[in-house]
Amino acid sequence: MERWLIVACSVFVLNGVCWCLPVIVETTTTAAISGSPPRNRSTDDWDTGLEYDRYLKEIVNVLEDDEEFRKKMEGADPEHFKTGEIAKELNFLSHNVRTKLDEVKRQELTRLRGLMKERSDRNDPEALQIPGHLDDNVEQFGEEDLKRLIKQTTADLAVADEVRKKDFKEYEMDKEHLRREKLKSMDERSRLAEEQRFKEQEKQHKEHPKLHHPGSKAQLEEVWEETDGLPKEEFNPKTFFKLHDLNEDGMLDQGELEALFQKELDKIYDPTRPEDDMRERVEEMARMREHVMKEIDKNHDGMVSFDEFMAESKRQTEQGEPDPGWETIDQQQPVYSENDLKEYERQYEAFQGGIVQGVPVQNQLPHGGYNPNINYPGMPNLGPGGHQYPGPGGQQAQIHQGQPHPAGYNDQQHNNGGQQYQNHDPNALNSVNIAGGHH
Repeated sequence: MERWLIVACSVFVLNGVCWCLPVIVETTTTAAISGSPPRNRSTDDWDTGLEYDRYLKEIVNVLEDDEEFRKKMEGADPEHFKTGEIAKELNFLSHNVRTKLDEVKRQELTRLRGLMKERSDRNDPEALQIPGHLDDNVEQFGEEDLKRLIKQTTADLAVADEVRKKDFKEYEMDKEHLRREKLKSMDERSRLAEEQRFKEQEKQHKEHPKLHHPGSKAQLEEVWEETDGLPKEEFNPKTFFKLHDLNEDGMLDQGELEALFQKELDKIYDPTRPEDDMRERVEEMARMREHVMKEIDKNHDGMVSFDEFMAESKRQTEQGEPDPGWETIDQQQPVYSENDLKEYERQYEAFQGGIVQGVPVQNQLPHGGYNPNINYPGMPNLGPGGHQYPGPGGQQAQIHQGQPHPAGYNDQQHNNGGQQYQNHDPNALNSVNIAGGHH
């Protein structure tokens, strides 16, 4: 199974709340019908959103290049990942692979040293902390490094969806706060015109076709017909599963599932329409994925197996369920209350009143760091610090996250994407011997 480290980590996340791969939309019909192998997705195609994402990708790439090691990972007992026992397999790697792993770790240590120095120079308290995804006592990559990487990734991905929901709530509050502030700055005539424009955009966005229920027979048949290009009357659940199991591992992972929702999302989110918020599209997609997982993923391993998929298909056929449709974000109550917004605005004002000279303005806003000059629905490129999320058809839409919180939002798990840190001497990484010695 490709991306064995990521998948292995996600398997142990409690209650099925796991990290999701970005959507990669590609034509599957020709490969599946002709028997030709599907295009493998490299680590460049997915983004964990973790602070050490690049390091994680490079380690996985190096290890997967060793065919014998990859075979062992694919056939390994999942419990060995959970306990970290799988790290012992590093002892059987070739010298060439070990050398590559050492170099990747050296580069990561160099990055961390620079980051800690930068934080120390500006008296950032985070300079006293380092991520726990590697062993900083030695330069070479060893068993302890792989154990820590698995453990840290598992812990971080476990809270990914909860952090996503919290980020989205704050994004929505930011957006509404800035809208109200804009109205306050206008004269009465301009304010009335702006309010009318806003109502028209809301109305236009809500005038979309009814969505199919994610995972329903009707929704999958539409993908079969419009994406796969096959006759609707010939819909076959078994063939459908094989068409969309892109890496042929007998599982629909979260990325493969989210690819199935793109036709539905295209009905209500168009990046060329100012009334459609691409950040909300990402949240809509994640909610669909969570819902399908809750209904079909019976063993809570973060993936839908062939047996689980066929069992759900059989259940729907036998019960003859009508398509219940899907209630979109705009049809639901806001994710925040008026009291939530008032508290957020109070903290915003207090935070703005304490601006420190010499610190970039975007780093002094509440969590989210949204700028009043940004047109949120269009989500333009926010530059450094912005985070890419998949948009329609796999396109990349930019959102901004990871900025400091105002007082009251300084939740360590949230600030660091759920990463758990260790207290550490800010100069500790600098004391690692470049030749591979200890402190």
